[in-house]
Amino acid sequence: MYETVTQSVTSAVTTLPVTTVSETVSETVSETTAVSTEKITTPAVTEAPAYDYSAPVPALAQPKTSSYFDQCAFIGDSHIKGLSGYNIVSDGRVFAQNGMSIAHISDYISVDDVKKVNPSNIYLMMGTNGVMWLKWEDMISQYEAFIKQVEAAIPEAKIYIFSIPPVSAGREAKPDVASGKYLNSEIDGYNTELLKMAEKNQWYYVDVNSAVRNASGCLDDASTTDGIHMKPDLYNVFSDYILSHAVD
Repeated sequence: MYETVTQSVTSAVTTLPVTTVSETVSETVSETTAVSTEKITTPAVTEAPAYDYSAPVPALAQPKTSSYFDQCAFIGDSHIKGLSGYNIVSDGRVFAQNGMSIAHISDYISVDDVKKVNPSNIYLMMGTNGVMWLKWEDMISQYEAFIKQVEAAIPEAKIYIFSIPPVSAGREAKPDVASGKYLNSEIDGYNTELLKMAEKNQWYYVDVNSAVRNASGCLDDASTTDGIHMKPDLYNVFSDYILSHAVD
């Protein structure tokens, strides 16, 4: 009887498939290899697009607060002087002279004085005094040379170039330049040259002209003191545009 049982057990064990362990190991190795391959696969890195200096600075998703002005310096003529005159920017951060042309900017503006306020952002507006009677080529050349002095002295600061504002229809209607005639078509042409200068040097161009002009491309007569200079309502538009068009 015992022999019969032993033979039966031995027979049962003998009939077990001997390849099961081998096949299981093979399958496990295959699965592990597949998983390992998936783990070492990394997604492609997408680089941020380069900044487009050929276009004006676009609007921010969230405008900056007025405290931003405490990180800035503003250089220019009477248009810039109005920023402190209307208490938008502190006087110590405005470096401007009424009636100043680009040819004389170094006579009135000290780069060392600008450097002392340690600006992170430097804004410049020049050209109204000369756009109708000076050669644009000369103006741009002199302007560019001055800005490069600023850039060399304060290399960590961002450089922003403002377009110059339009004039009123009344100014366009004057008989000649000697009488104070300006043409917005000439201002637009000069601003195009400013954009080219900004693109060439990788400076930021801020098109404030587009923000303060009316549907006819002029300053509203009610918003200007003399057809050239803006009243407080347009300075509020001007300052809001600066805060909503900066580069982070």
